[in-house]
Amino acid sequence: MINIDKLKKSKKGSGLIIVIMVFAFLSIVGMAFISMSLSSYKLRIAKSNAKTGLYGAESGIDEAYGIIGNKVDESITKGDEQVNEFVKEVNSIIQNPEEKIDEKGNFQKLNHMEWENYYKLCIDKKDEPQIKNDKKTYIYTLKDNEFKKCQNKIFKLAYKENILGSESDNGIVYELNNEDNYKFNIQEDGNKEIPKIVAEGKEATEKEKNKLITINIKSNFIHKGIPKEITTNYDVYIPDYNKVYYKEIENKSIPKYPIIEKNVLVNGSMDVQGETKVKGNIYVKGKNSINENRGIILNSSKDVTFGGKVATPEDFKFIGKTKCMVEGDLFAKNVQIKENAPYSTLNVKNASMYTKDDLEIDASGSEVLIDGAYYGLSDGSESSTADKSSSININAVDNMENIDCLLKIRDLKNEGSIIMGTSYADFIKNKEEKNENGELKKDEEKKYQTGESLSIKGNYKAYSFPLIYKDQYKDDKYYKKLLDVEYEYYKFIKNPEYPHIAFVDKFLNGDKLNVFDKSKYFKYICEDEDYSELINKGNNKKDKNNNMEKGVYINWKPNKKNDISIGAIVSKGNLYESTYNLDNQIQDKVKAVTEMYKEETSEKKKFINKKEIVENYETKNLTNIIIKNKSVCSKELEKLLSKDEASIVIIDGDLTVDSDFKFTGILIVTENLTINNGGKLDITEDKEGIMNLIWDNYKILKDIFVDDGIKEKDNFESKESIGIVDKEVIIKKDNLIQMKNWKIIK
Repeated sequence: MINIDKLKKSKKGSGLIIVIMVFAFLSIVGMAFISMSLSSYKLRIAKSNAKTGLYGAESGIDEAYGIIGNKVDESITKGDEQVNEFVKEVNSIIQNPEEKIDEKGNFQKLNHMEWENYYKLCIDKKDEPQIKNDKKTYIYTLKDNEFKKCQNKIFKLAYKENILGSESDNGIVYELNNEDNYKFNIQEDGNKEIPKIVAEGKEATEKEKNKLITINIKSNFIHKGIPKEITTNYDVYIPDYNKVYYKEIENKSIPKYPIIEKNVLVNGSMDVQGETKVKGNIYVKGKNSINENRGIILNSSKDVTFGGKVATPEDFKFIGKTKCMVEGDLFAKNVQIKENAPYSTLNVKNASMYTKDDLEIDASGSEVLIDGAYYGLSDGSESSTADKSSSININAVDNMENIDCLLKIRDLKNEGSIIMGTSYADFIKNKEEKNENGELKKDEEKKYQTGESLSIKGNYKAYSFPLIYKDQYKDDKYYKKLLDVEYEYYKFIKNPEYPHIAFVDKFLNGDKLNVFDKSKYFKYICEDEDYSELINKGNNKKDKNNNMEKGVYINWKPNKKNDISIGAIVSKGNLYESTYNLDNQIQDKVKAVTEMYKEETSEKKKFINKKEIVENYETKNLTNIIIKNKSVCSKELEKLLSKDEASIVIIDGDLTVDSDFKFTGILIVTENLTINNGGKLDITEDKEGIMNLIWDNYKILKDIFVDDGIKEKDNFESKESIGIVDKEVIIKKDNLIQMKNWKIIK
C-alpha cells in the first residue's frame, strides 16, 4: 500500500509520480471499457449479418436482388444492341462520302432519325475542294472522341429506358412488384405464407452522379409464427460504355479493294510441284503458259490444300500424281486429270465445281469427289469446236469396258447440277467439210457430237447401232422418227488406220440430228436388251466394305427440275435422258449460275496498277510490306517477313518458291508462280490484319491497289484498339447495385 505521508515528505518528483499512477489507472479502466464496447459491436454486427442472411432469403429480399441483377444485365444488352445499331448507321453514311451529311433529308433512309444530331457530331463536315473531290480521303473524317461520346450517350439512354420503363409496363419497379418473378422455396405444409413484397422507386437527381434510381423494398412475412416486416434500399447506377465492355471500338474504313478477298493473286500461271497450303481464296489469271499449260497446273508428290475459293479462267489441270483438297468453290475453264497423273485425287469439300467447258478424267485409279453440285456452263453456242461444249468425260476405262476411276458428285445441299453441253467423240468425217465462212473445217470442228452430257469412253458405239423396231414403242412418235435415219462414216483421229465407224448422222429427209435427237437415240439403244449389256452405265465396283471404289455416282434428281442436262446422263447403272427445256425456272437458274462463273473468272479483273510498282518502292522502309520489281526466289524474302503478323508481298515478275515459304497475308505475282519440288508454300489468311496494314500504309498502297470503281467501303475494328476491362467491373454487380438502410421494422 502506498504511503502517502512518505510521498508528501519526499522533496523531488512526488507530484509527477502521483499523476502517472492515476493516468495509468484510468488508462487500464478505459481500455477495458473500449474492449467491451468493441466486442459488443462485433456481436451486434454478427447478429445483424445473421439476421440479414436469415431474413434475406425468407423475406424475399435476396430474390429481389436477383431480379434487379437480371434487369441490369438485360439493360446492358439493350445498350449494347443500340450502340451496334448506331455503328452500322454511321458506317452506312461514311460508305457514301460524296453525300454531305448535313444535307436536308439525307437521313430519311436510315432507321434511327432520332440519332441525326449524333451523326453530325461524330462525322467531320469538311468542304475543302481537295476533300470534296477525293472520296478516299473524305471517308477518313470520323471524329474518334465525339464518336465515343455518342456511343456512351446512346448506351446510357438505352440502359436507362430499359431500367426505368414504367410502373405499369416492364420497368424494374414493375418487375419487382410482379409476384410471378419470385420463386420462394415454401414447403407445402400450409404453415407458411408467401412474403408480400412492395417496391417503390425514386429516380435520382442530377446531383447524384451516375445514380439512376433508388428502390425501396418492403417485405412482410411470417417467421416462426411471428409477423415480420423488413425494409431496405437498393441504389442502381449507370455504367459508362467503356467500363462495361471488353473493348473500345475504333472504326476504320478503306476502299473495298477486290484484292482483300484474295490471298493468292497470280497474273500468269501457277505451277504446283511442291507442298502447298493456302488458307484463303486464290485467283490465277493464266495469261502466261508454263510448259504449254495455262492456269493452275498440279504435279506434286506432296499434299496440296486450297482452303478457300479457287478461280481461274484457264485450266485446273493434273499432269502428275497429286492429292488436292479444295475447301471452297472451284471455278475453271476445264478441270482435267490427264492420263499421266494416275491415282490422283481431287476433293472439293463442302463446295461445288464450275467449269466453262469440261470435267475430264483420263487417269487410271484417280478420284474426283465433289460434296456440292457440278456446273458445266457452255452450251457450244459460242463456237462449233468440241472444246466449247460442257460435259463430263470419263476416259479412264479398262479395255473399253470397266471404269478405272471414281467420280462422285454428292450434291449434299440438293442445289442441283447443270451440264449445258454434250461430249464429242474423237472421230471425224471421212470427207472434207466447210464451215459457215466457206473455209475447210479443222479436225476440232469436225468431231462427232454425241447426245451425252456425261460420256464414258467406248459408249460412242451406241450411235453405230441401228434401232430395231420394238412393239413396246409402237405409240412413241419420237422412236418411230429415229427409225428413219442415215449413217455417215467417221475415222479415228488418233489412228487413221483404225476401222472407220458409221455413226447415225441425219434423218432420211436430210435434216441433221441435233443433240436432243441423239440423246433420245442413246436412250433407246441403252433400253434395248440386244444392246444394253454393251453400254457402260457407270456401274460401280465396290470394296469389301461395300463402299464405292470405282464408277460414276451423281446425285441426280431430274423430276424436281433441279438437275439440268442437255444430253443423257449415266450414273450407278441408271440412265437419265435430257431434262433441259425453256422453262423460266430452268432458264433463270442457268443464267444466275453462268453470271456467277463470269464474275469469279473474269479476265478483265484488275487488282493492281502494275505501272505504280517502281524501283523506289523497294527502298521505302515499309513494315510487313515487300515490293519487288523483278523475279525472285522465296529464299530472298524469308528474312523480310514476319510469320506472326499480316504481310503483303508484291512481286512484279516470277516468284519461285524454293524454300519453306510461310507467312500470313496476301501474295501478288504479276507473272508466273512456281512451287518447286522440295519447296513449300504456306499462306494463312488474316483479312482484318491486312485491312489494318493497308490503313497504316494507305498513302503508298492506294496508288498500287485498284478499287474497281466500287463505292462500298470496308469498315472494320482495329486490333490495336482492343482493351480488356478489369474483370470485377464486368462480373461484380456491386459496382452497379448497392444495398443500404437494411432495417427490421418489427
